[in-house]
Amino acid sequence: FFSSSMHKWQELGAFGTWSPRAERPWQNDMIFDASECCNDKTNRFFVLMRALFGWQDQPTPMELFAYILYWIIVPAIGFVMVK
Repeated sequence: FFSSSMHKWQELGAFGTWSPRAERPWQNDMIFDASECCNDKTNRFFVLMRALFGWQDQPTPMELFAYILYWIIVPAIGFVMVK
C-alpha cells in the first residue's frame, strides 16, 4: 500500500513534473519495464503479487525506495513488538 500511495503522490506532482513523461525528473522516471512478461494489470499472477506485495512492472526510484523502506521498517517494528 505504501508504494502505491507513493505513486499517487507522484501523479499529483509532489516530487516534480509527472506529465509529460519526457519532462519527468529522475525520481519520477521509470527504472525498468517488465510489462512484457510481468504485467501487473493483465497477468493474474502479477495482479496477485501487486495486491500482496506491491509489485510494480514499471517502478520509479521513489516507488522502489518506498517499497524497500516499508520492508525494512515493518519487520523491525514487528520484531520489537514480539520481543
